[in-house]
Amino acid sequence: MIAWYGHPGWHGWGPGGWIWIAAMVLFWAGLLAATVYFLTLTPTVPFWDSGEFIAVANILGVPHPPGTPFFVMLARLATLVPWASIAQRVNALSAIGIVSPVTLPLHPAK
Repeated sequence: MIAWYGHPGWHGWGPGGWIWIAAMVLFWAGLLAATVYFLTLTPTVPFWDSGEFIAVANILGVPHPPGTPFFVMLARLATLVPWASIAQRVNALSAIGIVSPVTLPLHPAK
């Protein structure tokens, strides 16, 4: 078997391989980042554009141009989740978008 990046300690995709260790580190880093973001979520409507996006997501309107329609549609889906207030739901969507790049390296190219 060819060693991973030339390292002789490579043992495949199983629990003994370096990929598994890296995946566990990234998982715990993502969990820590998600915990911090969700504990510090704004429970109400914040100032400037965030408040505008929360209001627009609730009515499926168009914020100022260019409008960011994809975020508005995702935020509308987030407003339908029966959890907390509408502001917290849209802010949680933003937190998920911020935390997801931390865990993206969990899916390495084969």
